[in-house]
Amino acid sequence: MFQSSHGEVTDDGLRPGEFRHERAGGIDTASFDWLGRTVSYAGPPPVRRRGTQDMLSMYYQLVLLSPVSGTLEMPIATGRKLENYRFEVLGEEVLALKSGERRTLHVRTRSGDDTIELWLRIGPGAAARGLPLKIRFIDRKRRNLRPGRGRARNGTIAMNPQSLPLVKPA
Repeated sequence: MFQSSHGEVTDDGLRPGEFRHERAGGIDTASFDWLGRTVSYAGPPPVRRRGTQDMLSMYYQLVLLSPVSGTLEMPIATGRKLENYRFEVLGEEVLALKSGERRTLHVRTRSGDDTIELWLRIGPGAAARGLPLKIRFIDRKRRNLRPGRGRARNGTIAMNPQSLPLVKPA
């Protein structure tokens, strides 16, 4: 499986332009027309809603939006269709990494039978920006998968915060 996302950072957050998901069963793509307010894939294009993200840019957008409690709705172009993801903030947790303990915010969303859990770094300063520190994807068959790498031993990805790119709005 391979995924890629290209776009730009604006004052409103991320603005995806193209999303591509290659898998054993084929290739899914989503093209965003922000002026025309549409997302295109195979079939008729649905109307794009403000804040629409793709399956990769949603991780960065969550960090930029920095939810602290409750729920957050985000339209997501999966490469096949436009879905509304509802992210639940589950609370603060301390994540033990090889580089030390990090304060995180545990967030979860479900799409059909799939579940995505994220641990977003929280705390002061620019060092808290970047990708989530941990991602867990559980598919409809209840398998723990690592995005872009297949099955994981423990169903999670832990990222080294020192190697994460910093995200700064333009």
